[in-house]
Amino acid sequence: MTTRCRALLSDSWYFLEVSGLCQVRFCFASLEWSPPRFCSARRIRPPPRFCSKWLLVGGLIGLKSSQAMHSFPQRYLQAYRSELTEFIELVRAGPESEMHRLEQQAMLRHPNVVRTTITAEMSWKQGKTVNLAELMNFGSDNLQVAAICSPEAELAMKDVVKVALVGLGRAGHFHMESVLQLPGIVRLAWVIDIDTEKAKRIATEKGCRWSSSLDAALAGPDAVDAVIIASATDTHFPYIMQALNADKAVLAEKPISHELNEVVEAVELAKQKNLAFVCGYQRRADRHFRELKRQLDAGAIGNLKLLKTCSRDNPIPPMEYLRTSGGIFHDMLIHDFDMLDFLSGGQIPESVTATGHAYHPEIKAMGDVDTCAVMFKYPSGLIAMVDTSRDASYGYDQRIEAFGEQGMLSAKNNLTSTIELATADGHLMPPAMYSFPQRYHEAYRSELTEFIELVRAGPESKMHRLEQQAMLRHPNVVRTTIAAEMSWKQGMTVQVASIQPHVLPTPEPPQKLLRTQVPEGYPQTSASDEKHAKQTMAFVKGQQERWLKFNKGEKSIMDVLKFLDDEPFQRAECIRASWPGEEYEWFHLVGLLHNLGKIMAAPEVAGQEALDQWAVLGDTFPVGCAPAEDACLLPEAFKTNPDYSHPLYGTKNGIYKAGCGISNLIMSWGKDECFA
Repeated sequence: MTTRCRALLSDSWYFLEVSGLCQVRFCFASLEWSPPRFCSARRIRPPPRFCSKWLLVGGLIGLKSSQAMHSFPQRYLQAYRSELTEFIELVRAGPESEMHRLEQQAMLRHPNVVRTTITAEMSWKQGKTVNLAELMNFGSDNLQVAAICSPEAELAMKDVVKVALVGLGRAGHFHMESVLQLPGIVRLAWVIDIDTEKAKRIATEKGCRWSSSLDAALAGPDAVDAVIIASATDTHFPYIMQALNADKAVLAEKPISHELNEVVEAVELAKQKNLAFVCGYQRRADRHFRELKRQLDAGAIGNLKLLKTCSRDNPIPPMEYLRTSGGIFHDMLIHDFDMLDFLSGGQIPESVTATGHAYHPEIKAMGDVDTCAVMFKYPSGLIAMVDTSRDASYGYDQRIEAFGEQGMLSAKNNLTSTIELATADGHLMPPAMYSFPQRYHEAYRSELTEFIELVRAGPESKMHRLEQQAMLRHPNVVRTTIAAEMSWKQGMTVQVASIQPHVLPTPEPPQKLLRTQVPEGYPQTSASDEKHAKQTMAFVKGQQERWLKFNKGEKSIMDVLKFLDDEPFQRAECIRASWPGEEYEWFHLVGLLHNLGKIMAAPEVAGQEALDQWAVLGDTFPVGCAPAEDACLLPEAFKTNPDYSHPLYGTKNGIYKAGCGISNLIMSWGKDECFA
């Protein structure tokens, strides 16, 4: 039998671990040993403490959640390992490291701890209260607590990472608190928010600079080393690109973007510039989930068969937030999809099936759901399931279960305490955490700490190289999210491979576009020129967001026809004249309906959002790629379109895959979009 031994020393106790085909634990005291607490024919590791959030079930015996630890070696096994690991890191870091300087300051606490101990013992022996001040002169004066504020402590600040925090809302508050809890490592240099009064007030409170723009924080003598982005969802991508283009490390709240091509663009830019770029999926930094991941990777349950995650929010977020959140799939479920990527070792699902329901009328009116179930099938055979809800009456609920050939791992929900009341009436458990700020308070701080360590390690470090690989998962997570949302909307299973490729095509020089022959009588300069020049991907996406919510009011088709002064009838009659006969009646109807969308240009209906005539023309073409010279009228007009010279949108296929089909194209905005 092959074995691996490790010994930990604590006073007269030795803790010996023998791992291999079997694992046995012994406790030695004065050369006498006690029988092992348990033994298994497989590797079974007890929970790190009684109230652990994970359990391992399998083998000849299992672990019961009510089983207390035998003694401190079992209770603090993980702590001993962490302590030793940190000590080795300290030794390897060397005397010139930041870690060493901080430990030099931390060791100054030891005399005070001993003073407190001596005082307590003296109180017991003398049978009276003892004033701690009586022992304050014990030892050297230079070992007082005040020494922590010595000039040497100030030296530890010279390598502090300066950060700018963009967005001072709910998410920004969490990150700001984490920054302020790490004064020797990171300094809040700038706060950025479009609410100038809030930015100015917080800057005054925290002793930093403020602005409504990120520009000043990226250049000049006050430039930062890194940017934390926690602004409104739809501003993440432009802020990310601005910071990366300024050669700054970035920690951004999810999502990077709802658009797959933008996610790819951000990742590619970070790779090209070799910059630290982390998207804030804080669950990856949760210690319970990390322990479950470690157990999975160690083969504790063998080949993984099933993964289940449960995510139920509390309380329901404000409706104002939900309206701009991007929907439950991009705002909430994407966290679970990232965890599936994390726990499965980066496996990409082949298919997804999703269903959901809106129990809240306000959410239903948004075209979204508040309760959802999603199932994934992977090429390896793995099946994953996610259930989520916007609200849970009993508190914040986050659980994971992993089932394998040799057992099961589960991460239970965190409660507000480990205290359980047992009476004749039964067992009373403490409530769950109120919401995610309480549940992931520690994870947010760990996430920030690791990001700062990544920045300080530099681009040549192993940590940086690993993160450069890890960031490649982001497009796949977004692809999975898009596929799940599509499955819910279409009520069918969706193949993830059908979503647009996540790898950018090799940029090609924009094709030289020639003016095609214009039909006789067609004006040489028309609104089509203006449409070709202004219909960008950003414009089309903006109109889809503005109009496809269908919240501008209701009108019957006859009301719209009358409002448009019978223009649609004229178009239908022109078609009837060219294609008479009953077999073309469908065409006549299309001609009638074709012009109804012009109501979007009517101020009486659309108000200040009324569109110009060029934005409601029927001259339709794909955006996101170069126009085909043999298929578009007036192609020279595209040369003034900003997307014409875009490194991706200006290429032949652009964001699309050759042969993807017309249903996967994003078309220019026009009057036909009223039927989307």
